[in-house]
Amino acid sequence: MPSLLAQLEDVSQVEKYQISEQEYNKRDDTFRKFKAEMQKKDPNFMKKPSNKIPDDFQKEDADKVTVG
Repeated sequence: MPSLLAQLEDVSQVEKYQISEQEYNKRDDTFRKFKAEMQKKDPNFMKKPSNKIPDDFQKEDADKVTVG
């Protein structure tokens, strides 16, 4: 019985679905088209955010602090 279960779990035996670029581009429900539409609305969609902290970050709060 364990060998039967192992056969069912072995996904390498399943043929991978493939589609040509031309056929993929004909479809309306693809991630590429979704991404393109979202980037028209928001150019920063799916772009990595900048992790740089602005030089004046919390400057107003820092100016209120007195040392000594």
